[in-house]
Amino acid sequence: WEIAANYQTGPLQLGGGYVKFGDNNLFAIRALYGMGAFTFGGYYERDDFDGDKRNNFRLAGMYAMGASEFHLNFGMAGDTGDVDDSGAKQFTLGYNYN
Repeated sequence: WEIAANYQTGPLQLGGGYVKFGDNNLFAIRALYGMGAFTFGGYYERDDFDGDKRNNFRLAGMYAMGASEFHLNFGMAGDTGDVDDSGAKQFTLGYNYN
């Protein structure tokens, strides 16, 4: 089963959720804030699959100018349980033309 809630007021958006499947579960929260041409956001996620726990997060930023969007993101996943070097880091630099 799973449950989620979202809230938005003006430029602020918040959300959270929880998923349970057998002994496995996942908890996540997120936030997004728009300030003129800039948008900032992030999320945090904690999962527990087969007893192996992992923390994940992402920070994101966007600047919009006309039909152009410039994106910068950083994400990180921690090691899974006691498994060394099973984590990951990701940087993203992007451009969209709408």
